[in-house]
Amino acid sequence: MVKIKRWKINLFLYIKKVNSNNVIYTADEAGNELQLSSSEVNSFRPRKNLQINKIAYISSDGSQNQIYTMDPDGSNVFKVTNSIPIAGFNNNTVFIC
Repeated sequence: MVKIKRWKINLFLYIKKVNSNNVIYTADEAGNELQLSSSEVNSFRPRKNLQINKIAYISSDGSQNQIYTMDPDGSNVFKVTNSIPIAGFNNNTVFIC
């Protein structure tokens, strides 16, 4: 994974399929792309919070989904949910703010 120095603004957050896993990417207007999450696990539903300069997202942790945060360059990953995973009737409708 190639990191771009001082990635200040994540204009676009999106998911790409890599080796059957959903991976979070960001890009700027020029099309410079940066992989933010690991391609070893499913990560999805990225949401940026400009006030605290963090990205929240859902990622698989074994067979359960958990909420994580990270810096805009993909560093400082923090697992928000620990002993209780997120759950819903349909994970496609579970959102984070």
